[in-house]
Amino acid sequence: MSLNKPILIVGAHRSGTTWVGKVVASAPRTSYLQEPFNINNPFNLGLFPYWYYCISDTGDLNCKKLLEQMISFSFNYSKALQMVNSIKSLGRFFKYAKLNMTAQIMRRDEYRTIIKDPLALFSSEWFYSTFNSDVLVLIRHPAAFVNSILRVGWGHPFSHFLMQDLLMKNELVNFHDEIYEYSIKEKSLLDQAILLWKITHSQINKLKEKHHNEWLFVKHEDLSIDPFHNFSIVFQHMQIEYGEKTREVLLKTTSSSNPRDARSVHTHKRDSKANAYAWKRKLSSEDINYIRAAVEPISSCFYSNDEW
Repeated sequence: MSLNKPILIVGAHRSGTTWVGKVVASAPRTSYLQEPFNINNPFNLGLFPYWYYCISDTGDLNCKKLLEQMISFSFNYSKALQMVNSIKSLGRFFKYAKLNMTAQIMRRDEYRTIIKDPLALFSSEWFYSTFNSDVLVLIRHPAAFVNSILRVGWGHPFSHFLMQDLLMKNELVNFHDEIYEYSIKEKSLLDQAILLWKITHSQINKLKEKHHNEWLFVKHEDLSIDPFHNFSIVFQHMQIEYGEKTREVLLKTTSSSNPRDARSVHTHKRDSKANAYAWKRKLSSEDINYIRAAVEPISSCFYSNDEW
């Protein structure tokens, strides 16, 4: 199957991947694919059974075939429908079907698919080599990430890492003891968020050292504070058109007239400049100091003293 060069957008979840994905997908001749690696996505047919699933270097032919179909919007809807076993999963089916069918209708041979999926972080190298994709990696301040996790109240099943032998052996060996402890004993949401930031951003740092010449690594804060300039750099790197529609989307989602704090989990309309450092208003100085001590030395790879 011949595919135009897709664009993969990854990073830790709660790092702005959805907002960035929608902005990038506002470019002409693009289609938007949402989270094929999400275990709640019925169209992945159960091939990605864990959060942050890692496809090995050799890969899985079934995964490759399915992702080819998803990227080209040519997959079999009936197979996904057969996996529906509850009212909740039926709702998810129609949610994803609406997104994907809209993209399928508008798709043309010259279109490029924008794949927004933070959960593909540990498979991003496989994805890059398999589909010759462009890759955009988002980085987010540890305190901002923790604040976002606390706001939405999302815990994480750390056992999903342990169930992936190659991932633990190759990428997360230094975190084995912590991951094991967090998988058998419930920790506070604050501590879970800290460990998850360390795991994801340790991986991002490895990827940056290896792919800094080919991939684009961008701080969420930079996009939030000066979106028009910094998104123009993203579009130039990806060789897609930075046109009037994109400027309208940016104005709508970043304007200072928007609320400075998000009103719902998935909203993208906010005062982006104020939101970039909302954690300074929301977290106590004790929590900020606790977070900073816990995330070093990884955080110093991305953020200076002045950014605390």
